[in-house]
Amino acid sequence: MIALPQQPNVAIEQIITSPFASKPVFACHYDFLKDYMATSSRTAVKNKVSLISMLDDNWDGYGAVKPCNEVISNTYKALDAFCEYGYCLQTDEDVYPTPYGSIVLDYKSYAGLLSVEIGKTKLGFFTDFVNGDNMCSAGIDTSFREVPEQLKKALACL
Repeated sequence: MIALPQQPNVAIEQIITSPFASKPVFACHYDFLKDYMATSSRTAVKNKVSLISMLDDNWDGYGAVKPCNEVISNTYKALDAFCEYGYCLQTDEDVYPTPYGSIVLDYKSYAGLLSVEIGKTKLGFFTDFVNGDNMCSAGIDTSFREVPEQLKKALACL
């Protein structure tokens, strides 16, 4: 548990309720906690990618291909680009390998799902939105350092 200093002379407007605490937390402390939780989530997600990079061929017992170094590197780049754009994965459970040697990142919200597949040179995605207004792309050429425009449109609906 993180010990937060007491601030008895803070105006009531500066006190907010935190989803991470059972009692009100000062706004400056809430921002710290929010940043801490985001950093922890990002670390967990990147650790999961690191674990995926250690898979061998046939990791599923059915002939699955292990993700190559380019896919691993592209996944790290894409995760950073998405976070800079404001969409960080919240849990490492939303990162997983496919039997084809690619890696999937699932972004979820009350609006539905955006599933992004990272490959050697391309990125693909599909959506499963509650409103049924879905989008997809089989392959977008990208440097993985920026969020492609087609994907920005899908993220905006999430």
